[in-house]
Amino acid sequence: MNRKALLALLRNNGFTETNPTLENTKAYVTKLAAEGVEINGSDGQPINVDAVWAAKSVLTLEGDADTALSDAQRKSIIADAKGSTSPHGDGESEDRRPQRFNIGNSAEAYEKKAFNAKAARGETTLPDADTAQLAGAFFRRAALGREGYAEKANDEAIIRKAAMSYDFAGGGFTVPDVLANMIIDVKPRYAAIQSMYGGLTPIAPSGESVPRRTGGITVYSPGEGVAATESNPTGDQVKLTPFEMVALSKPSRTLISRSAITFGDWIVREMGYAVDKKFEEIVLLGDGTSTYFNQVGLVGRYAQIVTDAGGTWSTNADYAGSIVRASGNAWSEITYSDVAKVIGRPLDIENPMRSSIVCSRPFYYQVLVPLATAQGGTTRGEVLAGVAKPMYEGYDVVFSNAMPQTEANGSLCMHFADWNVCSKVAEVPSTLVVETSTERFWDERKVGFQISVQRALNMHDIGTGNSSASSRTAGPIASLITAES
Repeated sequence: MNRKALLALLRNNGFTETNPTLENTKAYVTKLAAEGVEINGSDGQPINVDAVWAAKSVLTLEGDADTALSDAQRKSIIADAKGSTSPHGDGESEDRRPQRFNIGNSAEAYEKKAFNAKAARGETTLPDADTAQLAGAFFRRAALGREGYAEKANDEAIIRKAAMSYDFAGGGFTVPDVLANMIIDVKPRYAAIQSMYGGLTPIAPSGESVPRRTGGITVYSPGEGVAATESNPTGDQVKLTPFEMVALSKPSRTLISRSAITFGDWIVREMGYAVDKKFEEIVLLGDGTSTYFNQVGLVGRYAQIVTDAGGTWSTNADYAGSIVRASGNAWSEITYSDVAKVIGRPLDIENPMRSSIVCSRPFYYQVLVPLATAQGGTTRGEVLAGVAKPMYEGYDVVFSNAMPQTEANGSLCMHFADWNVCSKVAEVPSTLVVETSTERFWDERKVGFQISVQRALNMHDIGTGNSSASSRTAGPIASLITAES
């Protein structure tokens, strides 16, 4: 092995120095060894980096020194020195090549180990390298299989090993459940829906009416010898009508071809992010306009209640019984009492500990944390250590980037609810469809990935409204809105 071969090997395994020296090369070899990757020579023993660094490829010419070489001879000598098969067919090429070498872990194994290390730190979308590789192999085969590519056979082997069937002939395909669940469960920046509801209710493509509890059993004390009065839980139906969500992405061919592991993690993250981001915005902000696919989410339902009560959303938002008006328009003016009113406002909460607060991360650390620490009794160590997950008054806090990141007049900045009681969210199973195209963005050297899915929502119990405070009622939800000025 010589210096050139060593550097080539190291670069294939993450070495990025533009000006390699003996010192930084030895340091990287030491780093690989600490991670369980050894570089061995042909004898199976660890290499001596100093010796390899100093080694040179030697070309020996037979005959007179002044003998002119033919072009074929020169090419043969160069090819032999690089380790290529000799065109002479003399069986001597192996003797004239640089020493072969092997590493304890292949480049793929090293990539998997590096990915798993990142996954353990929460820096990846998918939980492990094998899962990412499967996703990458599947979607790469779907996109490029019709035209052929270097890793096609290997990708198909990975898919077969996972016992996943596929038919990519038409360019569009239903994503297998194992991959669909990966995409749906992605929790990058937009993860509130999964945390709020604990999952999506499966419904039929035509929509479904799902049960809603409206009342429980009444308890009586009939007295001795008197028959008990019959009482049964009451309920009705909530209609869930699916609508289609479509997103288009166009990764570069370079990204697709580089690594199934890298591409798999990227495509699942981007697909999951696109779907969850938009659906979360629809649930929390949907006002019935085309921006939200004409769907009515929490803001839209509140606005309807306010309008029905004779007010306008811009000035009379607190006509809705579930809305609490903050003490000021600035976050710094929000008081402990304001937040306490929100938590104490909801009615008909079946399980208080199932309820959660939804806000943005900035709101939590700029408002809720200061309010909590200002109450006293918190040690310096407790403040520095923090908690394993965000909480306030014993309730889980769910971060949503659909919530306001900065203060503003008349802004809904925090919600507290038993989300499954006040609303329903759903998805049609096996409707996650991906279509690919290598032609549409051919001139950009990119591949089109279009994802579509069918989901539904219904904000059905968020209280009543009235211009008179005494005549308003809250639902199993309450929201904090800043003052208008």
